[in-house]
Amino acid sequence: MAIEEQMNVTGRATGRALLSDADNISTDFHLQRVRLAQRKSREETFATIHSLRDHGLSCSEIDPAAQANHELGLLDAERCAAIVAACTEIRAARCTISSSSI
Repeated sequence: MAIEEQMNVTGRATGRALLSDADNISTDFHLQRVRLAQRKSREETFATIHSLRDHGLSCSEIDPAAQANHELGLLDAERCAAIVAACTEIRAARCTISSSSI
């Protein structure tokens, strides 16, 4: 058999679904719940940062405070990482806005 024919035969899909319809629905539902939980967590993190900023703290103060609280065991690693990432994102957005207005 020629190489071209072998490639055509082995490269063809069988036409069968990898997951059943019930598995697909279950997977879609799970992914939707995960995305919703991630969005809610992100919104809560940004709300926390904005609340702290409303009380006079800057992201430059919030970021090290989150890390210090984590080291003291007052803040779990995941929440600390989310706060640090959000502060970094806010600072980056502020820099982008500032440089684009020049």
